Amino acid sequence: MFCVVCGKEAPLDELRGGECPGCYLERNVLVKVRENVDVEVCVHCHARRRGEQWMEGHGSLAPVVEDGVREAIEFAKVVDKPRVNVEVVPEDERNFTIVVEASGVAEGVPFTKELRARSRVKNGTCVRCSRVQGGYYEAIVQVRATRRGIEKEEMRALKALASRFIERVVADGDRNAFVLRDEEIDRGLDVYMGTTNSGRMLAKQIATEFGGKVSEHPKTVGQKDGLDLVRMTFAIKLPEYRSGDIVILDEEPLLVTSIGAKTVQVTKIATGQARHVERALVERAVVLSPEDAKEAVVVTSSDSELQLLDPWTYETVSVLRPAALSDVGPTVDVLKFDGELIPLPTRKKLS
Repeated sequence: MFCVVCGKEAPLDELRGGECPGCYLERNVLVKVRENVDVEVCVHCHARRRGEQWMEGHGSLAPVVEDGVREAIEFAKVVDKPRVNVEVVPEDERNFTIVVEASGVAEGVPFTKELRARSRVKNGTCVRCSRVQGGYYEAIVQVRATRRGIEKEEMRALKALASRFIERVVADGDRNAFVLRDEEIDRGLDVYMGTTNSGRMLAKQIATEFGGKVSEHPKTVGQKDGLDLVRMTFAIKLPEYRSGDIVILDEEPLLVTSIGAKTVQVTKIATGQARHVERALVERAVVLSPEDAKEAVVVTSSDSELQLLDPWTYETVSVLRPAALSDVGPTVDVLKFDGELIPLPTRKKLS
């Protein structure tokens, strides 16, 4: 058989539409790329625009340009096993020469083709950065505590949790999730969130880790295209007690070791026995903070009993030695409730 284009003799199984492999490859456009491939990059975070979406950027522009060029390369439907190698050559800070080596198999005919293009980087502002620059937020996560302020250590832990949470959410693909700002206010913390969903998720995370309860409060703040714009406030109420506090339940001092959604793990100070108590019961208990403890001089000690000098009255009193009080020095920390001294376990046992 003969090629209908060049007249060259070729076996029948090598002809494609009557054309020999050489003419077939020459006369068919199997791969192409635009002569100019413009890439829009956010000037603030280096994210790249892809249609209506913004994709996470890189530390330098060359990989961003390469991603844009790869997306602009088009193979014909008949091509199998398409492969490309993209070389990005900078002309200056914003312009690049592109050399593409494309290969594949078209209807059983392997081919390799070199393509050339130019790429220009344009400045833009992604949705996320536009919202941040404009002070936009959809939700407020409010953290308060029952009958107390939020301690400095709690405040640092809450802010660190919010930071880790946002990093994880963005890594999972939600670029519009961000913390606009956080504000320490009297007895609490307000965190302004970029999206309602991220605000709700953060509130649940805080409630889980700190033992709080979440309530939602919507507020209409305007209209857009005939629809109400609603801003959500997620109010978290932390319990009065914290891990490490002492609670008096049924006239017995208990050490709070962890706080769950429905129960609180406590340890009997006298025996070291651990158990779980419903939160509703603990929330009615008297709370004593180790920060309010005083040092009591140890007069004598045994495996089961301590004689202490009451730091409030300076009288000598006898108390049971806590099971977790491993080392007895010249003094021990004590709290006082209803006239009775409560020796605290060794500090390292409180965590």
